[in-house]
Amino acid sequence: MIVTESLVDALRQSDESADRALEARWLELAGEICRADFRYRSAAERFARAAERLPDPERARRPALRWREARAWLDSAWEFGDVDAAERARERLQVLAAYDGRQLPTRDRLRIELELGEAYLRLARLRGEPPALEEARVILAHVVENAKQAQGETLLKIDAEAYLGLALHWLGEWTADAGASRNAVAKFKAARDTLATFSSDAIEHASRRRVRSTLNHQLGLALTRLGEREDGDAGVALLDEAITTLDCAIADREEGDDDDEIRDHRGWAESRNARLVAVMSKAERVGDTGLLWQASAEAEEVLKHRPRKRVPLQWAATEANRGNALAALARQTGKRQRWRDAVAAYRAALECFERDKTPFDWATTSGNLGIALLHIAKNAGNLVDAERILAEASAVLSTERAPIQYGIILNTLGGCRAMLADTRGDRAAMEDARATFEQAAATFSAAGADTYRRQAEANIEEAGQSLAAMA
Repeated sequence: MIVTESLVDALRQSDESADRALEARWLELAGEICRADFRYRSAAERFARAAERLPDPERARRPALRWREARAWLDSAWEFGDVDAAERARERLQVLAAYDGRQLPTRDRLRIELELGEAYLRLARLRGEPPALEEARVILAHVVENAKQAQGETLLKIDAEAYLGLALHWLGEWTADAGASRNAVAKFKAARDTLATFSSDAIEHASRRRVRSTLNHQLGLALTRLGEREDGDAGVALLDEAITTLDCAIADREEGDDDDEIRDHRGWAESRNARLVAVMSKAERVGDTGLLWQASAEAEEVLKHRPRKRVPLQWAATEANRGNALAALARQTGKRQRWRDAVAAYRAALECFERDKTPFDWATTSGNLGIALLHIAKNAGNLVDAERILAEASAVLSTERAPIQYGIILNTLGGCRAMLADTRGDRAAMEDARATFEQAAATFSAAGADTYRRQAEANIEEAGQSLAAMA
């Protein structure tokens, strides 16, 4: 046999191709192991390297590996509040969504577009950016429409409707648009009704439970916000419906292989936190101190089962909600110790909520911390600390980002400045306080929050009286 140079080159290339294919498979396996261990960033990096190492004869597998990389980035964004991971997921999914039909079947393309909408949702939530919500809404509406025309894509359509409802819910929450919140409730209920029409043969039990728990969780969130806005018995009824709906979500997410195993860790913690908010809102509405104690105890129970290392954002959200329950107890009982306990809970939450990574959650929790500090302030030094924290929180929020919360923080900041002005007899400081109250009133007015607006206007009048007394 004559060994030619071209034959040697062919054999070498064949060996290199086999080596690269083997390396790619090992990297892919390592990625799966990292993902199962919740090390999503490491998993994404290994899937990316596997895609790069694939030899040309196996290049058809690259989109699937890139997709797994994107999913791992998206998991990291949801689990750990990782803004960079959300950005990377969005970038990878945008590239995949641009592939032509020969590279990806219709079902995979729709699922990728769904996850792209999910990435925009996560970015919007982490950054508190309504424009990203609008991007998500457009993408998800497109997925819903296309899924209607595709055969056998019922679950995908329901998933897309659920995320579309979530986008509307967050828009309603941030912009105080009750219409958006009502539309969100309608979409969640319609999707849930659609799911109920399919037999157990059409949708397997695990998939049905997953989708049903997601719909009930998101419906519970939207009902809570609507209940908080509605006055009287109508608002209480909506909050009761929210609690019942979230109980159903929790029951589905607790279902596992045995009594000690929670199948959906992140979802379970999120639903328990959402239920805490609904219970606290009802307790404050009806003046039920017992319910507030129950909410505080439930928060402590969640913290025991969901350690900070495992689900840091949910842990922080639970601490923040525990702080809210303690603050509500302080308002109802007049006990300063409850305010001190609330301060400790807010400070603990802020160890996980970071201004750069989770600005919306950081700002709202910081604002609540400032409010609690204001209630236990004993001297000017404490007031200065409260003013600084409130001012920092107000700098992150705006009339576009959560106007109600922004207005509440401004109104409290004005009160803090007025107290400092009274303590020092400082007319200029009182002028600043009145200007802050005016800004709060304008924010509430634009958001249609008349009750809060009237409170701010009363503070404006009181600051004016203080200025007249200082003249």
